[in-house]
Amino acid sequence: MHDEIVFLDSNLWIYLFLNSENEADKLKQSKVRQLLLDYPLVVCSAQVLNEVSNTLFRKYHLDVEKIESHIESILDLAFMQALNEVITLNALSLLKKYHFSFYDALIVGAGLQTKCEVLFSEDMQHNLLVNDSLRIVNPFL
Repeated sequence: MHDEIVFLDSNLWIYLFLNSENEADKLKQSKVRQLLLDYPLVVCSAQVLNEVSNTLFRKYHLDVEKIESHIESILDLAFMQALNEVITLNALSLLKKYHFSFYDALIVGAGLQTKCEVLFSEDMQHNLLVNDSLRIVNPFL
C-alpha cells in the first residue's frame, strides 16, 4: 500500500464501471481496481464526475440511475475537489507552459491543488513531471 495522494483521470473510472467483454478493457478494469487497493488516498474533481457521467450516458447508453450509482461509488472512494477560480487560472498557466488541452489542464490543476503526487491517466504524456511535484503516469504501459 502506498501513502501518496493520487488523482485518477476520467478514463480510469470509466474502465472501472464498464461491463465489457473486450479483453483489453477487462485488463484495464483489473488494473484500476488494483490501483484503488494500492493507493487509498485518491482524488478526483467535479470535472471528472461530469466527464464520467457524460461518457457513460452518451457513449455507453447507461440509464441515469446506474450513472448516479457509479458517481456515488466514486464519491465513496475519492476525495472530491471542486473546480474554482484558482484551478482555472492555474490551468491557463499550465496550458501555456505544458501545452495541455484546457480540460486536461483543469485536471492537472486540480491534482496540483490537492497536493497529489501522481496523476494516473492514459491520455496525457507518460512520466511528465508537472511543476516539479505531480507526475503523470499511464498505468497501462
